[in-house]
Amino acid sequence: MIEEINLYEAAEKRYLNYALSVITARALPDIRDGLKPVQRRILYGMYGLRLSPEKKHRKSAAVVGEVMAKYHPHGDQSIYDAMVRMAQPFAFRYPLVDGQGNFGSLDGDGAAAMRYTEAKLRHLTNELLEELPKNTVTFRQNYDGTREEPVVLPAQLPNLLLNGATGIAVGMATNIPPHNLGETIGALLRIIDFREKYGDQKEFSLEYVMRYFKGPDFPTAGELLNSRASLVKIYTKGRGTLELRGEWTTEKEGRKDYLILTSIPFGVNKTLLIESIAEHIQKNNIPQVLDIRDESTEEIRIVLELRQSIDVKAVLAFLYKKTAFFKRFHVNMTVLLPTKDPLVTHPKQIGLAEALNQFLLFRYDITKRKLKHSRRLLNERIHLLRGLVILFNDIETTIELIQNSDEKKDAKRALIEHFKLEERQVEAILETKLYRLGKMEIGEIRKELTKKEHAEEEIEEILSKEANMWKLIRSELQEIKNAYKDRRRTKVIGPRAEIQFTEENYILEENTIVMVSRAGWIKRQKSYLEVSKIRTKEGDEMGWILPTSTRGSVVILTDKGKAYSLRVTDLPLTTGYGDAIQTRFNFKDGEQIIGVFVTDEKTLSKKQNVLCITRYGRGLRFPLENHKEPSTTVGRSFIRLDAEKQKDAVVRAFLCRNNYLVSLATRNGRCLVFPAYEAKLLKGIGKGNLLVRIKKNDFVLGFVLIKNGNDGLKVETNQGRSITITKRKFRMTVHGNQGKPLFGKGKTGKTTAYLARVHYPTIEVQRDDLEVLENVEPNYEQQSVIDNRKKQDSEFKTENVGLNGQLSILSDRKK
Repeated sequence: MIEEINLYEAAEKRYLNYALSVITARALPDIRDGLKPVQRRILYGMYGLRLSPEKKHRKSAAVVGEVMAKYHPHGDQSIYDAMVRMAQPFAFRYPLVDGQGNFGSLDGDGAAAMRYTEAKLRHLTNELLEELPKNTVTFRQNYDGTREEPVVLPAQLPNLLLNGATGIAVGMATNIPPHNLGETIGALLRIIDFREKYGDQKEFSLEYVMRYFKGPDFPTAGELLNSRASLVKIYTKGRGTLELRGEWTTEKEGRKDYLILTSIPFGVNKTLLIESIAEHIQKNNIPQVLDIRDESTEEIRIVLELRQSIDVKAVLAFLYKKTAFFKRFHVNMTVLLPTKDPLVTHPKQIGLAEALNQFLLFRYDITKRKLKHSRRLLNERIHLLRGLVILFNDIETTIELIQNSDEKKDAKRALIEHFKLEERQVEAILETKLYRLGKMEIGEIRKELTKKEHAEEEIEEILSKEANMWKLIRSELQEIKNAYKDRRRTKVIGPRAEIQFTEENYILEENTIVMVSRAGWIKRQKSYLEVSKIRTKEGDEMGWILPTSTRGSVVILTDKGKAYSLRVTDLPLTTGYGDAIQTRFNFKDGEQIIGVFVTDEKTLSKKQNVLCITRYGRGLRFPLENHKEPSTTVGRSFIRLDAEKQKDAVVRAFLCRNNYLVSLATRNGRCLVFPAYEAKLLKGIGKGNLLVRIKKNDFVLGFVLIKNGNDGLKVETNQGRSITITKRKFRMTVHGNQGKPLFGKGKTGKTTAYLARVHYPTIEVQRDDLEVLENVEPNYEQQSVIDNRKKQDSEFKTENVGLNGQLSILSDRKK
């Protein structure tokens, strides 16, 4: 028979069933015993195999087979993995399985195959299982209906908080940290005391519990950096972030200093941590550390050999920042809570107070069921003993009735009719051996009867008053605390002044030379003999040669008003071409370099500023320190260009002092000399101020910074003349005017297709004395400021403006 259904309805229904199964039957722990189903079935299976702590270990394969065959048909490897984890002392704060053999290690080694390892239960696990025969929990049928399994284990201790839990379900996850047994049970005892004092009139607060509850206690020790306030917040909401770091100490042996790592954060693979640190040492990322070795046995001991006279805090700052020696644990206390139906649970994210309260309610229910079970057994025994006493009191009649009977059923009927007893009571006397009918045996029966009746009265007294129930629960918890409590491993030290991590502290300081070509190839070399010997691609040449330190940064300014920064140590150390800057940063089409600077301790200590001027006459100064930190691939803006003028661009940028002068020329033959300090000094991005007023169809061709009257910008005109714009020749004025005519008053020049060039030195050097320029073998065939010659050729060569001479940055290759 074919049934038609809607695909989306079938998919929705089946996925919901799958999600519910994953949430309730696989991934999330139960609040009551703190176990997932596979863990619970493993412990129950081992209990059924009688693998108690006093017995011998048994092959893990036998346990896995028992559990898979009877309770958990999801594959042997998943069962074995869960059992291995419950046996690992670095995974569980209080392991529940006693493993013998290779059960893995903190180095990430996997456990041996199940046919090689053996296991049994631990003493602590008895506290989860020993009340099973006392009718304390509900049982349900297993997967094939052939036997029963407990819905939860009758845990006498809060295993959920002691060992924590982690799991991922569908749309849900849980990640609960482990805690100290003494502190956790201590908090439960305080809650019971609070209830005894205030009853239901007052609800205990989380702050009250936190007086006796310091926080998580991880099996791998470490230090917890959260403040008390943040812990209260995490435990209130049931979610948050714990900050963990490993512990360390220092040792000295002769002239050698050592940093010893004595613990690592919970969940960190020791081998991977060591490999990570070793890789940083090989790459010279931690110059303070010479070597690392692992001397761990049962205790963690990772030895770092240090250079002499170094700051240990710098090493620790690096380890905390760049390795797993510092880790964040994201708390998510999502668990399964019971409902009115004992076979059904529902997921919920809870806080610490609810977790403790739910466990106490669970213990109350378990204790009540246990007492009722004990009372029922006592009643049955007392009933039997009372019948025996009646029969023993008239033993002669009893024997006579038995002797006069033909068979057992006749004797039973005669005794019931004569003594008015029940069949079960009479059955007991008929099963009694003849030698036990003496006076001593009768005395023992009467003594046992008195004892049982007294025990029944005690149970009735306890069940009659809630306060008595809580006293019993308290005494049981106190006994468990006394038996299993241990010292806290994780130190809750609270927030500490953060050890500052500065990249420069981990760079080996060396002198180096940064080299940038005009075409945008960048590298560094330790030295060079001649500029002409520096290797560049065909058609390219060196544009900037900048001596600096490996602890500095390189700042690259472009005509688009962008600053791109990267560390000197990130540059390739090579005598080859180096790397194209465009591979490091996202340059726009046609974006050109107009200045390169380095920042190191010497440079920044002099608080140098950079002066830049745009194509349309605006300019500003800004601190070079603004760009010492590495930028993203898109860079940072250092000036805001005029958005209304599509061709606006930064012409040049130079390091500047207040006593410098600006020598500037425009394309159409205007020049200006003014003090550099008149350009606005801005800490942030801005347009700056107008330094030279530009007429229509004109633009700033270029400028240089000068210190005396003989220096200046050298230009060539279309008339074949070479002119240097000096202070003496053109006189210094204030900024913001149109400047003076370059050809003199009343003189005119021809407008042709062959335009003139600004003469810049080929090599720019940023020196300690703040000399901005240095002439080194000028090569006018390749020299440019905005090196986009084809574009400018087509842009300028056909224009006839009719002004008194023209200036250009183009080459004269067409003359």
